[in-house]
Amino acid sequence: MSNDMKQGSWRGTVGRRLFAGAATMFAMMGASLTASAAVVGNGTFEVRSASSNLCLSITGSSLVDGAKVIQDTCNGSAIQRFLFSVQSDGSYQIVNVASGKALDVTDVSTANGALIQQWAAGGGGNQHFAATVNGNGYTLAAKNSGKCVDVKDLSTSPGAAIQQWACGGGANQRWLLN
Repeated sequence: MSNDMKQGSWRGTVGRRLFAGAATMFAMMGASLTASAAVVGNGTFEVRSASSNLCLSITGSSLVDGAKVIQDTCNGSAIQRFLFSVQSDGSYQIVNVASGKALDVTDVSTANGALIQQWAAGGGGNQHFAATVNGNGYTLAAKNSGKCVDVKDLSTSPGAAIQQWACGGGANQRWLLN
């Protein structure tokens, strides 16, 4: 056998082994990244808008069903802390620490612009949110609509309403958990 054939055979074998090794390594890395990317974990967090640096809060520090979620100046109080609990489908129920009520898409709406409110936990898709990595934070999408939790009108002002809107990946739909 000529040297060229031996080299060609050697290169082919090594190339196949390198390719198989690289493919295995990338598959393992990809699986690892995918598994960790979507996991927020159970815990209590301050939820801060990446666009405004303001925190999710409840209008007037209300403890009642139907009180709307807003963004407000962060103050570390219980009304601005939320318990994230992983559900069996991998989504999260997000409960306000002060009121014990779950974040909820008003009227189980699937429309853009439906406001986010707090309501007694009922377990519906309008109270479960998928969390996915978005830059240095997370996007939260309502399970019933697939729409993202969004600061209305891209506002950077305290008191701005929080709504659901078609996911676009903007900073007004990115949430930092501290």
